[in-house]
Amino acid sequence: LELKPDWISIQYVLFSFHNKGFPIAIHRILTTNFKCQKVHIMFHELWIGSLGNVNMINKILGTVQKLMIRRFLKKIKPDLISTTTEAYQKKLLPFSVKNLPLFGNIPVSFTTTNNNRNQIDFHIVVFGNITTLHSDLIQQVLWLKNLSAKLKKNILIHFVGNIYNLNNLILDQLKVIVGENNIIYAGYLHQDELSKYLSHMSFALSRADAFLFNKSGTTVSLLEHGLPVLLRGNRPSDFHPCFFEDYTRQIYFPTDQLPDTLPVFQAHSNIKKISRQYLEYLSEKMM
Repeated sequence: LELKPDWISIQYVLFSFHNKGFPIAIHRILTTNFKCQKVHIMFHELWIGSLGNVNMINKILGTVQKLMIRRFLKKIKPDLISTTTEAYQKKLLPFSVKNLPLFGNIPVSFTTTNNNRNQIDFHIVVFGNITTLHSDLIQQVLWLKNLSAKLKKNILIHFVGNIYNLNNLILDQLKVIVGENNIIYAGYLHQDELSKYLSHMSFALSRADAFLFNKSGTTVSLLEHGLPVLLRGNRPSDFHPCFFEDYTRQIYFPTDQLPDTLPVFQAHSNIKKISRQYLEYLSEKMM
C-alpha cells in the first residue's frame, strides 16, 4: 500500500488462501486494508460443487463457502470482477462479472509449428495433475489409440509433471491398451525444456472438460503450443471456446469422429492479446 497503486488485483483461488477453503483471515485483511484503491477480483475457482454434484458433506462445505464469498463481495465492493468461464460468471450473479481468458502457464519457446510432428510414432502428452475421476480417461485413450491405428502410427503416451492420482488399476488398463513399453514418464521439466518437449508431441490429452478447459492454464498452454487437444466427456451441442474461436478446430472430444489426417496447428501466445483486454476492462472503470 506504500506504493499507492491505482488498482489492487486479487487473484482468488479459494484453497490457496486456506487449506480447508475457509479464508476468513484473508477476507478480513482485504476488506480492512483495501478501501482507498480500486479493487479487481479474478475468480479462478469458486466453492465446492459449484459446477457438479458432490456428496452431502461437500455440499454443506460448498454452501458455507458460497455464503462467505458473497458476503466478502458485498463488503469489499470491488470495482471489477472477472472470471475465466461463462459457467462461473452465471454462478456469481447478481454481481456484474466480466469474462477474461487465461494465457498459458508455459511460455512458447519457438515461433513456428515443428515439422517433427510428422513422424513415424504418434506421441500423446498428458501434462499436469491427473484428477481422481478416471471413468472417462480410458474413453480418451481408446479414442487416441483408434486414431493412431487409422494413421498407421505406433502410439506413445508421455506423462509429464505430477501424476500422483494415477492409480495402479488405471495404469494397468492403459498398459493393456497401448502396451507397457509405450508409456513414458518424463517427470518434471523446466519450462523451456517442457516447451521444446511439447513441440515434438502429436496430440495432447487434457483432463479438463468443455465447460472448464479455459480456466486451466495447463490446457491453454497445450493449445498455445499448437497441439490438437482431446478434452474429456461428450461434445456439447452448443460448444464454442468462448474467448478463442480459433480453438474450435483445435479441440476434440472422445465422441467426435476420427480425423482423416493428423491435425497440425501453429504455435502462438495469447498473453499480449489478453493483457490488452484486461487493460481495456480497467480503463472502462477509470472513466
